Amino acid sequence: MVLSMLTLLAFLSFMVTGYQFNLKTREIEQAGLVQFDSSPRDAKISIDGVEFANTNAKKVILPGVHRFSIKKAGYSEWTKDLNIQPGKVTWLNYARLVPKQKKIDGLIKLDSLTSAKFSPFGKYLAGVKSGKNSSITLVDLSDKKPKTTNQPISYKWLRSHSKGQKLTKTYKWSVYSWDKDANHFLVRCSYVINKSKRTDWLVFDKNDLEKPVNISRLFHINIKQARMIGDSGNKLYVLRTNGDVNKLSISDKTMSSPILSGVAKFNMYGDRNISYRGSQDGKTVAGIWRDGWSKPAVLYSESDGGKVKVDVRISRYFHKDTVILSVGDLVKIWRGSLSSDSLSEGMVEYRQSLSLGRPISKISISGNGRFILARDDRGFVTYDLERHTASKEVNIAGFKAIGWLDDYHLWQITDDNWLKMQEFDGANPHDLMQVSGFDVALADGGNYIYGLNSQKGVVELKRLSMRVAN
Repeated sequence: MVLSMLTLLAFLSFMVTGYQFNLKTREIEQAGLVQFDSSPRDAKISIDGVEFANTNAKKVILPGVHRFSIKKAGYSEWTKDLNIQPGKVTWLNYARLVPKQKKIDGLIKLDSLTSAKFSPFGKYLAGVKSGKNSSITLVDLSDKKPKTTNQPISYKWLRSHSKGQKLTKTYKWSVYSWDKDANHFLVRCSYVINKSKRTDWLVFDKNDLEKPVNISRLFHINIKQARMIGDSGNKLYVLRTNGDVNKLSISDKTMSSPILSGVAKFNMYGDRNISYRGSQDGKTVAGIWRDGWSKPAVLYSESDGGKVKVDVRISRYFHKDTVILSVGDLVKIWRGSLSSDSLSEGMVEYRQSLSLGRPISKISISGNGRFILARDDRGFVTYDLERHTASKEVNIAGFKAIGWLDDYHLWQITDDNWLKMQEFDGANPHDLMQVSGFDVALADGGNYIYGLNSQKGVVELKRLSMRVAN
């Protein structure tokens, strides 16, 4: 009796600590925990063809390759083959179910729209209308029926303004970016005056479109690139045409001394981290800089004649900083704590790198920092920092645009103007609706996907419902 009780207690202790008896091998093995979720929820979960619960749920599963399926009436089935690792937690909490019968609404028509950008979380659309009635257009998407505001463009906003001067076709307006809280957006205007090319950068407050701030005129500088920081629309980092990066404060009308020099392009993560590439002393350089550092950390400096494609990004995932460097066909990865301007202190280079086997044209990191993407115009591969695995190459030949829809999904627009969606590793691809380009947004907590479709000069704002009507 005592022996039986001890045996039972030992067995239960193994179960509690994640061990299970494998009927096939007749051995006790450490299992893995799988967490499931879906959008929408209350979808049926199956493992290797056997249903066990509805989302949201979790289950302890023996290690090895398993087929997971999530089904809900009216939606296409979600499937994934995945190798479950012993003693590890696997998150399958990103299943975005797509309706079989798609409800697509044409919301409003925007004549002569030439540029547009959705705000974070798809709350607003800022656009530029060109032609006879040129205007800055703001569309409020917070209600089911969008509200549109048009602000006529004034050439008085520009440095080129002089009495009696009129806008001409040489003026090219484009929406560049939003701030993180969707309160302000940047607009760029390129034009020719006295046979000289010029570009002005303007900050618009969505609640006061009549009075943009022309930062090119305010600071008397020529700007190549600009990024807003914070949510006030007051502070920016700018890349000047001379290669210097400076920090601007609009309210104080102050500009810092150069933070970086010789920069060709920069990117930002949060409000404090800059990654850049450029040239110095005849060498191609790439590096990172964090607010508070006295100098940047240079990751690449080579006399390659500009023939090698180089890029760098910073991000953060699960309490650790991430730095990635793309050189030619290879992406190197560092993880740790960026405590100084030297990666050797607090950062560890991964043994595994990411490669396409041919020159990489662009790298990016998902919004949650978990996935690293490297691509060219033929395909992409991703690296999963959670599972420490690289995907197989996903073919994107015939696509003219690609971007992150959310933390786990990518959107693509094909050459024949179809919007497609697939996961970070190419799984669960879907054709969604016809769009022409511009931009794409997931909005209202995943209930809608917005896109823009152009026909004969008229752009239509379209909305795909990601929920099946009850």
